[in-house]
Amino acid sequence: MLHGPIIPSVIAYALPIILSSFLQILYNAADVAAVGNLATRTDVAAVGATTIIVNVFLVSKTVKTYL
Repeated sequence: MLHGPIIPSVIAYALPIILSSFLQILYNAADVAAVGNLATRTDVAAVGATTIIVNVFLVSKTVKTYL
């Protein structure tokens, strides 16, 4: 990453993080939809409240994998 053009290096570094975040958004949307059909509003709120915690954990894990 220290030599050569910077744009390809930045893209190669950011692409796994972007893909991981996109898949996590899809997972959370499916999770909220499933809980919304089967449970109460409080349960859906609980899923939404923990979404950011899970996202931070998974993105940090992805970043550590590619460093």
